[in-house]
Amino acid sequence: PARAALLTNDVLALLFDLCGYDVAVFGVYDRFCALFGEEDFEALEFLDDLDTFWKKGPGHSVNWHMAVHLLQDFVGTAFGVANDTSQRTASLRFAHAETIAPLLAILDMFVDDPPLMHNMSAKERSQRKWRSSFVTSFASNVAGILYNCTGDWKLRVLVNERPFILPGCNRSLDCPLTTVYAAYADRLQLDYDAECAVHTECPM
Repeated sequence: PARAALLTNDVLALLFDLCGYDVAVFGVYDRFCALFGEEDFEALEFLDDLDTFWKKGPGHSVNWHMAVHLLQDFVGTAFGVANDTSQRTASLRFAHAETIAPLLAILDMFVDDPPLMHNMSAKERSQRKWRSSFVTSFASNVAGILYNCTGDWKLRVLVNERPFILPGCNRSLDCPLTTVYAAYADRLQLDYDAECAVHTECPM
Protein backbone atom coordinates (compact mmCIF):
# COMPACT_ATOMS: atom_id res chain seq x y z
CA PRO A 1 0.00 0.00 0.00
CA ALA A 2 2.80 2.46 0.80
CA ARG A 3 4.41 1.87 -2.58
CA ALA A 4 1.07 2.06 -4.36
CA ALA A 5 0.47 5.48 -2.82
CA LEU A 6 3.55 6.76 -4.67
CA LEU A 7 1.96 5.87 -8.03
CA THR A 8 0.23 9.21 -8.61
CA ASN A 9 -1.23 10.46 -11.89
CA ASP A 10 1.91 12.54 -12.46
CA VAL A 11 4.15 9.51 -11.93
CA LEU A 12 2.04 7.45 -14.35
CA ALA A 13 2.30 10.19 -16.97
CA LEU A 14 6.07 10.33 -16.47
CA LEU A 15 6.42 6.55 -16.85
CA PHE A 16 4.32 6.72 -20.02
CA ASP A 17 6.64 9.41 -21.42
CA LEU A 18 9.69 7.33 -20.49
CA CYS A 19 8.18 4.40 -22.38
CA GLY A 20 7.89 6.64 -25.45
CA TYR A 21 11.50 7.79 -25.12
CA ASP A 22 12.66 4.19 -24.70
CA VAL A 23 10.99 3.20 -27.96
CA ALA A 24 11.96 6.31 -29.94
CA VAL A 25 15.58 6.60 -28.83
CA PHE A 26 16.66 3.07 -27.98
CA GLY A 27 14.10 0.81 -29.66
CA VAL A 28 13.48 -0.78 -26.26
CA TYR A 29 10.00 -2.13 -25.49
CA ASP A 30 10.60 -4.26 -22.41
CA ARG A 31 11.65 -1.69 -19.84
CA PHE A 32 9.22 1.13 -18.97
CA CYS A 33 6.71 -0.03 -21.59
CA ALA A 34 6.47 -3.41 -19.86
CA LEU A 35 4.73 -1.68 -16.96
CA PHE A 36 1.59 -1.10 -19.04
CA GLY A 37 -1.06 -3.25 -20.64
CA GLU A 38 -3.06 -2.47 -23.79
CA GLU A 39 -5.89 -0.80 -21.87
CA ASP A 40 -3.36 1.32 -19.98
CA PHE A 41 -1.80 2.52 -23.22
CA GLU A 42 -5.22 3.40 -24.66
CA ALA A 43 -6.24 5.33 -21.55
CA LEU A 44 -2.96 7.24 -21.26
CA GLU A 45 -2.93 8.05 -24.96
CA PHE A 46 -6.44 9.46 -24.71
CA LEU A 47 -5.41 11.49 -21.67
CA ASP A 48 -2.53 12.94 -23.69
CA ASP A 49 -4.89 13.64 -26.60
CA LEU A 50 -7.25 15.54 -24.30
CA ASP A 51 -4.36 17.63 -23.02
CA THR A 52 -2.97 18.59 -26.44
CA PHE A 53 -6.44 19.07 -28.00
CA TRP A 54 -7.43 21.70 -25.45
CA LYS A 55 -4.06 23.28 -24.65
CA LYS A 56 -2.42 23.35 -28.10
CA GLY A 57 -4.94 22.27 -30.70
CA PRO A 58 -8.45 23.14 -31.88
CA GLY A 59 -10.11 22.91 -28.46
CA HIS A 60 -9.88 26.66 -27.77
CA SER A 61 -9.91 29.19 -30.61
CA VAL A 62 -7.07 31.23 -29.10
CA ASN A 63 -4.79 28.22 -29.70
CA TRP A 64 -5.15 28.48 -33.46
CA HIS A 65 -5.73 32.22 -33.65
CA MET A 66 -2.10 32.68 -32.66
CA ALA A 67 -1.03 30.67 -35.72
CA VAL A 68 -2.48 33.21 -38.17
CA HIS A 69 0.98 34.51 -39.15
CA LEU A 70 2.00 30.97 -40.08
CA LEU A 71 -1.12 30.52 -42.18
CA GLN A 72 -0.57 33.88 -43.90
CA ASP A 73 3.04 32.94 -44.65
CA PHE A 74 2.03 29.47 -45.84
CA VAL A 75 -0.59 30.76 -48.28
CA GLY A 76 1.30 33.94 -49.16
CA THR A 77 4.44 32.02 -50.12
CA ALA A 78 2.41 29.75 -52.40
CA PHE A 79 0.76 32.70 -54.14
CA GLY A 80 4.13 34.48 -54.40
CA VAL A 81 5.56 31.58 -56.37
CA ALA A 82 2.44 31.22 -58.50
CA ASN A 83 2.41 34.95 -59.34
CA ASP A 84 6.16 35.11 -60.05
CA THR A 85 6.72 37.59 -57.23
CA SER A 86 8.90 35.13 -55.30
CA GLN A 87 11.97 33.21 -56.42
CA ARG A 88 11.81 30.74 -53.55
CA THR A 89 12.20 27.07 -54.29
CA ALA A 90 11.60 26.15 -50.66
CA SER A 91 10.50 27.84 -47.44
CA LEU A 92 11.54 25.96 -44.30
CA ARG A 93 10.53 26.54 -40.69
CA PHE A 94 11.56 24.51 -37.66
CA ALA A 95 9.61 24.42 -34.41
CA HIS A 96 8.11 22.24 -31.70
CA ALA A 97 4.75 20.55 -31.16
CA GLU A 98 3.46 23.80 -29.67
CA THR A 99 3.71 25.27 -33.18
CA ILE A 100 2.67 22.23 -35.22
CA ALA A 101 -0.57 21.71 -33.27
CA PRO A 102 -1.90 25.31 -33.68
CA LEU A 103 -0.94 25.28 -37.38
CA LEU A 104 -2.91 22.09 -38.01
CA ALA A 105 -5.78 23.53 -36.00
CA ILE A 106 -5.94 26.74 -38.05
CA LEU A 107 -5.81 24.56 -41.18
CA ASP A 108 -8.92 22.87 -39.70
CA MET A 109 -7.27 19.45 -39.81
CA PHE A 110 -7.88 16.58 -37.38
CA VAL A 111 -10.73 18.54 -35.76
CA ASP A 112 -13.21 16.43 -33.82
CA ASP A 113 -16.86 17.45 -33.76
CA PRO A 114 -18.05 17.13 -31.07
CA PRO A 115 -14.76 18.05 -29.40
CA LEU A 116 -12.81 15.57 -27.31
CA MET A 117 -14.28 15.20 -23.82
CA HIS A 118 -13.31 13.01 -20.88
CA ASN A 119 -16.71 11.27 -20.86
CA MET A 120 -16.77 10.20 -24.52
CA SER A 121 -17.98 6.70 -25.23
CA ALA A 122 -15.53 3.98 -26.18
CA LYS A 123 -16.78 4.16 -29.79
CA GLU A 124 -16.30 7.94 -29.95
CA ARG A 125 -12.82 7.62 -28.51
CA SER A 126 -11.86 4.97 -31.05
CA GLN A 127 -13.06 7.18 -33.93
CA ARG A 128 -11.37 10.42 -32.84
CA LYS A 129 -9.27 12.30 -35.38
CA TRP A 130 -6.97 14.14 -32.99
CA ARG A 131 -4.28 11.70 -31.88
CA SER A 132 -1.22 13.30 -30.36
CA SER A 133 0.85 10.19 -31.11
CA PHE A 134 0.52 11.19 -34.79
CA VAL A 135 -0.23 14.92 -34.78
CA THR A 136 2.55 15.91 -32.37
CA SER A 137 4.84 12.89 -32.54
CA PHE A 138 8.63 13.03 -32.61
CA ALA A 139 9.81 14.88 -35.74
CA SER A 140 6.23 15.71 -36.76
CA ASN A 141 6.09 17.92 -39.84
CA VAL A 142 3.76 19.70 -42.22
CA ALA A 143 4.67 20.19 -45.88
CA GLY A 144 3.00 22.03 -48.72
CA ILE A 145 3.96 20.99 -52.25
CA LEU A 146 3.12 23.49 -54.96
CA TYR A 147 3.10 22.50 -58.60
CA ASN A 148 1.68 23.44 -61.98
CA CYS A 149 1.22 20.74 -64.58
CA THR A 150 -1.81 21.99 -66.53
CA GLY A 151 -1.58 25.77 -66.19
CA ASP A 152 -3.41 25.69 -62.86
CA TRP A 153 -1.34 26.01 -59.67
CA LYS A 154 -2.27 23.40 -57.08
CA LEU A 155 -1.25 22.64 -53.52
CA ARG A 156 -0.84 19.28 -51.86
CA VAL A 157 -0.42 19.11 -48.08
CA LEU A 158 1.41 16.33 -46.27
CA VAL A 159 1.43 15.71 -42.53
CA ASN A 160 4.26 13.47 -41.38
CA GLU A 161 4.93 12.58 -45.03
CA ARG A 162 1.35 11.42 -45.57
CA PRO A 163 -0.97 13.34 -47.95
CA PHE A 164 -4.18 14.74 -46.48
CA ILE A 165 -7.13 16.49 -48.06
CA LEU A 166 -7.56 20.09 -46.94
CA PRO A 167 -11.07 21.08 -45.82
CA GLY A 168 -12.97 22.77 -48.64
CA CYS A 169 -10.98 21.04 -51.39
CA ASN A 170 -13.79 18.81 -52.65
CA ARG A 171 -12.09 15.60 -51.53
CA SER A 172 -9.12 16.25 -53.80
CA LEU A 173 -5.54 15.88 -52.58
CA ASP A 174 -4.44 18.45 -55.14
CA CYS A 175 -6.26 21.68 -54.38
CA PRO A 176 -6.31 24.75 -56.66
CA LEU A 177 -4.73 27.75 -54.95
CA THR A 178 -7.88 29.82 -55.44
CA THR A 179 -9.86 27.13 -53.60
CA VAL A 180 -7.31 27.10 -50.77
CA TYR A 181 -7.60 30.86 -50.39
CA ALA A 182 -11.41 30.73 -50.40
CA ALA A 183 -11.41 27.97 -47.77
CA TYR A 184 -9.27 30.01 -45.36
CA ALA A 185 -10.28 33.56 -46.32
CA ASP A 186 -11.85 34.34 -42.94
CA ARG A 187 -8.93 32.93 -40.97
CA LEU A 188 -6.40 34.77 -43.12
CA GLN A 189 -8.05 38.02 -42.02
CA LEU A 190 -7.60 37.36 -38.29
CA ASP A 191 -5.81 40.16 -36.47
CA TYR A 192 -3.03 38.61 -34.39
CA ASP A 193 -2.40 41.79 -32.37
CA ALA A 194 -6.08 42.10 -31.49
CA GLU A 195 -6.48 38.44 -30.64
CA CYS A 196 -3.24 37.89 -28.76
CA ALA A 197 -2.36 41.30 -27.32
CA VAL A 198 -0.99 41.38 -23.81
CA HIS A 199 -2.91 43.87 -21.71
CA THR A 200 -0.53 45.38 -19.16
CA GLU A 201 -3.18 47.47 -17.48
CA CYS A 202 -5.59 45.36 -15.49
CA PRO A 203 -8.59 46.78 -13.63
CA MET A 204 -8.22 46.68 -9.87
